[in-house]
Amino acid sequence: KVMYMLILLMVKEFIEKEHKVKVSLRLLGREKAHADTAIKVLDEIASHFEEIAVIEKKYGREQVQKFIMLSPKVK
Repeated sequence: KVMYMLILLMVKEFIEKEHKVKVSLRLLGREKAHADTAIKVLDEIASHFEEIAVIEKKYGREQVQKFIMLSPKVK
């Protein structure tokens, strides 16, 4: 939970500075079978930043790594 809050804080900080942010989750071993859980976590992170960021790319096709790319909304 602490790591999750730290990620949210850092993402917010970068977006406020008008930088793009890539949040990625690396899936190893049996985690690959539960990629849907990784997608839920990424969606939850993206939902925190709906007001200040736009999702540029989602998930990717790779089985090992799932990611989202967030960019600041144009003011």
